[in-house]
Amino acid sequence: EQKIKKKITTDINVEDYKIKKDLATEREKYYQIENANKILLSMIMQNGITSVHIPNDITLLNAKMFFECNNIREVKLPSSLKVIGDMSFYGCSSLKKIEIPNSVKTIGINAFLDCSSLTELSIPSSVTIIGEGCFKGCSKLWRIALLALIKVIEPFTFSSCTSLREISIPSSVTKIQNYAFYGCNVLEKVSMTKSIQFIEDNAFNECPKLALISIPKSAVTTQSSFNTKVTTILTI
Repeated sequence: EQKIKKKITTDINVEDYKIKKDLATEREKYYQIENANKILLSMIMQNGITSVHIPNDITLLNAKMFFECNNIREVKLPSSLKVIGDMSFYGCSSLKKIEIPNSVKTIGINAFLDCSSLTELSIPSSVTIIGEGCFKGCSKLWRIALLALIKVIEPFTFSSCTSLREISIPSSVTKIQNYAFYGCNVLEKVSMTKSIQFIEDNAFNECPKLALISIPKSAVTTQSSFNTKVTTILTI
């Protein structure tokens, strides 16, 4: 197992994932990434690897890099990392621990979708983009330190996070898009600042525990922005 781990953190990540800059087309680059991903995933799944360490010179995790790697429990990301690609950890149902370094600026679409064993997460202030559906279906995620300087919470970002009880929205956020927290059925407390301008359809729908919410007086909402059980909406 140690040999396999060493190969993953040296041969594959350092060599195979450094995509050549002189590739003729984006299509050619796409297939090179796909082939490299298949090699990595095959080695992890066949050898029962549960912990992966990404080397320190990696700046990008390719799309689908650990797609549905059900046996991975822990991933250590390097301080050089800038982008976590779309669906990088999609369906990693055993992933319990991951720390996002302060170097990361972008977390892609569905990057952690259905990571159903993930319990805690801190998203640093270096992050300016969190993709649609990023943490959807993270059913054991009960604590999120959302420090990211994002402007928009995209559709389905935290949808069906069924263990999440409270969350503080960063002051950088101006818009919460449709279905952002849909189906967070134990969510009780949402803290917002006066920066919020728009809360779109179904953003907090199917959140039956959310009986009281405070929103900016100037924020634009719709009749379906909140669950029908929200009895008190306070303005700030």
